[in-house]
Amino acid sequence: MNPRRPDQQWGIHTIYAYICVFTSVLYKLLGFYAISKSVNSFEKNEMCRPGKWLIEAGESIGLDFSNIIHETTNEFYDHCLKRHGNRQIHGKATITDADFKHIPAIVKSPDYAVIGAIRKETLINAYAKIYNGMTYLYFEEVLLSRKNKALR
Repeated sequence: MNPRRPDQQWGIHTIYAYICVFTSVLYKLLGFYAISKSVNSFEKNEMCRPGKWLIEAGESIGLDFSNIIHETTNEFYDHCLKRHGNRQIHGKATITDADFKHIPAIVKSPDYAVIGAIRKETLINAYAKIYNGMTYLYFEEVLLSRKNKALR
């Protein structure tokens, strides 16, 4: 941006542009650049298609899971680590980065599953899988709208 001469008027767009540049530089200097990038972008991570058992279980209660996919998002990942990743609060039940690798196996062949439950007016599936004496619980929202079909 070119510096303004004292005789030029400062318009709202010019002021806004300077604020944006200043904020961007400040974030980079303070180390917030990576955080602001992840907050502003929404990324879906497709895992796998529903297993035959899940499709059949869904059909038995009137849900069609045949054309949708299990997926996670960066917002889910961030939420889990921020809300459930503090060892001082959650002890041995703390979620870590390593736990996310178990999600595909949990949804493909859970030891226990609750399909089509309602939690706070939201349709969900809940899965439980036991690995090496640890029980992993995974809850996914069932999205069946025209624009968004997923198990997330």
